Formats: sequence, structure tokens, C-alpha cells
Amino acid sequence: MELTGKLAKSSKSAYGLMVLVFIIYKYNRAVYLREKEITRFSDNDYCIAYIRSQCLPEAAVQYKRKIRDGQGGELKQAMDELKKVLK
Repeated sequence: MELTGKLAKSSKSAYGLMVLVFIIYKYNRAVYLREKEITRFSDNDYCIAYIRSQCLPEAAVQYKRKIRDGQGGELKQAMDELKKVLK
């Protein structure tokens, strides 16, 4: 009887350790993915592309139309200003 009790206790702690390892894995994976996203912003080209696509989608559509019509001067001016801000 005594051996069965010890095995039950050791299996409970083994399952507990496995759950703990799984939780730690999920946490570390989330931290890694978050840091990976943050480090992308250290690249100026990525920052500019992100701002164009996410922060200024209406402006991007408007600039597409203007470039197709041959009036792309405002976009170059805006990108020059953006590069000044990022420096």
C-alpha cells in the first residue's frame, strides 16, 4: 500500500511539472514574438513602410492615384519630412 501512495504522489508532481513547463514555454514564446515585433522598428525602412500602410492608409490610396496621374511631388515631400523625423 505504501508504494502505491508514493507512486501517486510522484505522478501528480510529474504532471504538475509538465503543466508548469508548458506554461513557461507559452510565456517565453509570447515574449519572443513580442520582442521580434519590437526589433523590427529599429529599421528605418520598416518604420516608413509601417507608417505608410497602417497609420496613413487613406493617404496611401490618395498618393497612389496622384502618382498614376503623374503628380507624385507631394509624396516625395512627405517622405522627406518623415525621414527627418526618424533621424
